Amino acid sequence: MKVYKHYRPRNNRLTFILLTVLGLGAIAGLVWSGSSRFGPVPPFPVFLVALLIIGINLWLIAGIAVEVRLGDDGHVEFVAPLRTTRIAVLNILSIVPSNVMKGAIFILRHNDGKVRFDPKLNGMHELITELERQNPGIELRGI
Repeated sequence: MKVYKHYRPRNNRLTFILLTVLGLGAIAGLVWSGSSRFGPVPPFPVFLVALLIIGINLWLIAGIAVEVRLGDDGHVEFVAPLRTTRIAVLNILSIVPSNVMKGAIFILRHNDGKVRFDPKLNGMHELITELERQNPGIELRGI
């Protein structure tokens, strides 16, 4: 098994820490706004919307794979902080840069859905070459 890891994992941890601190602040603001009877306070929905936005961002960022494991059995695993996805290499349809993130994230489409992964992996070119060798039908655009 060959493992390709993100070459700057501290950047991801910093993002999680920042979003977690903001989320805790939004929860504290939500409690403060809901329990305060004195003076003008920001309305309850302001903190609720902020908490929702922070939660969605945490969920999206925690779903981006930062490690890829290419197995000898013809499968590839994408490891993200919240989930791990195992895919047969022959089921991969395409690998393209994300239009929304301007190429900062790659999207791998397979028969059962898609996986988002960070292309800043040690040995990324080797990984793409090996995937293409095992499955010549993979569509590569913008890589």
